Amino acid sequence: LERYADGEWKPFFLKGVNLGAAVPGRDPGELAVTKEQYALWFKQIAEMGANTIRVYTILPPYFYEALVQFNRKHPDTPLYLLQGVWSPEEKLIELKDAYAPEVDEAFREEIRHAVGAVYGDMTIPEKPGKASGTYTANAGPYLIGWQVGTEWDPVVVQKTNEKHASDARYQGEHVAAAQDASPFESWLSGLLDLLAGEEAKRGWRHPLGFTNWVTTDPIVAPLEPE
Repeated sequence: LERYADGEWKPFFLKGVNLGAAVPGRDPGELAVTKEQYALWFKQIAEMGANTIRVYTILPPYFYEALVQFNRKHPDTPLYLLQGVWSPEEKLIELKDAYAPEVDEAFREEIRHAVGAVYGDMTIPEKPGKASGTYTANAGPYLIGWQVGTEWDPVVVQKTNEKHASDARYQGEHVAAAQDASPFESWLSGLLDLLAGEEAKRGWRHPLGFTNWVTTDPIVAPLEPE
């Protein structure tokens, strides 16, 4: 990517570490990692030579507080954040339609919460298995980009495309689907457009992407037998 520094855009190579929400013996939904543990990990990650942390979901307020505090102590070599947004995957698999209101509305709420968490201007209500609380630390200056979603179930993608084959492709203010985009890709465009709009309200624009995996990878791989 490129990073704006010293009045100009400069190439920036992401050397990243995936950071989960669990510690040994505890479920991810328990969010058992402490602020002190995050602070120690940040120190170790930086010493290892990485410059970016990727998280796959919203973490508790103290994660962002610890990151901002660490970076203020290391202004010349901050750790950047690649923030993920978790999809309502259980509802997706149950309903097999990304456009179903129960799926779409839940995902859009999660996106709004994620942007508010990163920029420190959101209170997220308690919900089992998810981070919550009042977010006041602005990690926006250290954000390097967004990754929306999880590994998409191939049956969900197929069924969504079949149900919405005749739907018009999404055309938003910040993101638009190409005319030959699939309905599922068009749905993703709408989510990314919402995220971009929420960021724009805070005066920022960052690279946007969505999570994928081999099963639904659109890249042609001639040597892949399946």
